[in-house]
Amino acid sequence: MRSHLRNLDVYLSSNCRSLIYIAVFLLLIPLAFSPMSSKGAEKPVSKAPATELKQSYTWFDGDTERTVWLNPSLLAEFNPKTTGQSPVKQFYGDRATEQPNRQAYIKLWQFDGVSAETAVRELISDDPKRRLSVVFHDLASANGNKRALPGNIIVFFKPSWEGPQVQQWAKTHRLNIVKKLPIGAQVYEIETAPGFKSLETANMIYKTGEVTAAVPNWWEEVEPR
Repeated sequence: MRSHLRNLDVYLSSNCRSLIYIAVFLLLIPLAFSPMSSKGAEKPVSKAPATELKQSYTWFDGDTERTVWLNPSLLAEFNPKTTGQSPVKQFYGDRATEQPNRQAYIKLWQFDGVSAETAVRELISDDPKRRLSVVFHDLASANGNKRALPGNIIVFFKPSWEGPQVQQWAKTHRLNIVKKLPIGAQVYEIETAPGFKSLETANMIYKTGEVTAAVPNWWEEVEPR
């Protein structure tokens, strides 16, 4: 009996040592294949923080006041020339760099050494027909969704108003009606210049209390799905 017990003890000890060796080997496998440099493990690359934006503006989405932040170095060019060099590039050369954008009817330009507001004023002074706008973000960061103002506003009149009443209203405010929109009882597109003029006109009209809503005709950045 004693010899059988000694044999069992030797058998268990031998097998336990084998199991321990296998466990240690399995633990060492990940370390053997981990990428290591002579200076140790590589550190993750951190992304540069987005530019913080400081200048904010408000607009009214119906009765809701919303805020956008101005990007001082980004400009939107609407309906750009399909041939030849852009006037933005002609005026500013290497100080203006075109940014990636999937929508053909707009170009986005990043400026270095000149503000986007200054560029808009100078380019429109040279040719008032150019459709240019500074660019805004929905957040106080350049990572926020982009917006720009190609011109015109959308005005929601009271449903009880008739066409002649809308026409008289536009005449009183010295505004031109572009067209009636099929999105409500009395919703019209009203003509304005691009850029800040569009935002200012929409806010001014809404604050009169004469209409249900007045919003800029925003261009918004669209991300592919």
